[in-house]
Amino acid sequence: MAESGEKHQSNRFKNFTRDERDVFISLVAENYTTIKGAFGSSLTFADKQNAWEVIAESLASRGYQLRSKEQLRKKWYDLVPDAKKKFSTYKREEGKTGGGPRPASPPSYVRKIVDIIGMGAVLPLKGICPAGLGTPVENDSNADEETIEVESVAEATTADNSETTSRKRKAVTELMLEEQVRIRRAVETG
Repeated sequence: MAESGEKHQSNRFKNFTRDERDVFISLVAENYTTIKGAFGSSLTFADKQNAWEVIAESLASRGYQLRSKEQLRKKWYDLVPDAKKKFSTYKREEGKTGGGPRPASPPSYVRKIVDIIGMGAVLPLKGICPAGLGTPVENDSNADEETIEVESVAEATTADNSETTSRKRKAVTELMLEEQVRIRRAVETG
């Protein structure tokens, strides 16, 4: 039993240093369109594998520990949910009223990850508009009204703090669906 514990210890890699983590995140940012891009004739599985290999080689060439592409992929997919959680908590605390000290800013690596993956991936419900709602309807004389109504839907998500979140979500969803139907009809008739 002790032998297997010793064997496990010898195969374990060192943790990422802060500097190595920051360089790793920068390298992922450079290759992000390949890593997260949609498969197609111009982007294959081999291209994605190659991107992770390039990242591994770049880290090793800078003097950091040699790690496999699988280890780096796992590290990235462990960092992303952690960054989402920390950034969401920060934004939630920042939006609270009632005085008191400001919440501590998230670490710089969290902000880098959020910049890479985009805010929509971190804060999904707030301020999101389904396709077609954020742009005025073409060839419609009431195009400005379309935009105003969409803004009022976004305001509805934060206007009344006394309602529960689920009730707000339901109300916003209903407003958005009604708006989608109205826009679709306007497009069909216009």
